[in-house]
Amino acid sequence: MRRRTPLRRFRHAVEAIGLHSAMAASRALDIDRASALGSRLLRTLGPRMPLHATAEDNLRRILPELDAAGRDRVLSGMWDNLGRLVFEFPHLHRLDPFRPQVAPLPDGTPRFQLEGLEVVEGLRARGQCAVFASAHLANWEIGALVLTRAGMPMTYVYRQADNPWADDVIQSYRLEDAEFVRKRHAGRALLDALRRGRSVGVVNDQKLTEGPLVDFLGVPAGTAPMAASLALRASLPVFPLRVQRTGGAAFRVTIEPALPTPAERGTQRERRLALLRSLNERYSDWIRDCPEQWLWIHRRWPA
Repeated sequence: MRRRTPLRRFRHAVEAIGLHSAMAASRALDIDRASALGSRLLRTLGPRMPLHATAEDNLRRILPELDAAGRDRVLSGMWDNLGRLVFEFPHLHRLDPFRPQVAPLPDGTPRFQLEGLEVVEGLRARGQCAVFASAHLANWEIGALVLTRAGMPMTYVYRQADNPWADDVIQSYRLEDAEFVRKRHAGRALLDALRRGRSVGVVNDQKLTEGPLVDFLGVPAGTAPMAASLALRASLPVFPLRVQRTGGAAFRVTIEPALPTPAERGTQRERRLALLRSLNERYSDWIRDCPEQWLWIHRRWPA
């Protein structure tokens, strides 16, 4: 870890105070107004950030069929989605997708549309654990919300923010009835969670430099092997979990059928790569279907 100089500590403090203030302002509103406010802010500020150029470069490389207007549409939608996500986050602990009193959007759009819940019911009935794998699409925190509220004992992996004080702010808003472990220390913690009968949730579509190169949206990219390695080691099914934004602060969550189990005759490395290819194919299909809801600001592919 980098040594925290006085200047870095000051910057971290300012960032944490700003984040806490934004979260507090969001909580003072209802979720629809908070979501709309986040949208307006990021659609205005996002294009002025250096990350906007990274996102545009990614789009030019990965979706070359888009013209300038198409890229602008995707980038505007990305900032809209990201702003909404940030300002929706403080409200998640108040939401329960299974309570009929959860109000629809003002235009009548259902707040939640849930598909594939029979997967959770079947796992609970058999007392079986699983790996649920998702991507940075729409509000990806909603996937954790649905699994937890469905009564699935879950342990989720998250990447700690570079600013530890900001990370403390983020963790203070997470669901109290779920368990979160830092990615840096996840290996042993996840095996312990499985021994305690808990399933595992990962959002693993971002770059891992030391990970194996696996096609992602048609271009090889360093891919985090954790989900595949854990599933093979513990003989667990891997269920892709897709979150889509259907309008404002409204979502469709789909738990898809388990990925095919790689053939036993292969080596452990071959089986892991086969599972990662299947997972990246699902992510790629989701992103192509709705590119404006993915996090294009990440440097996902080698330069």
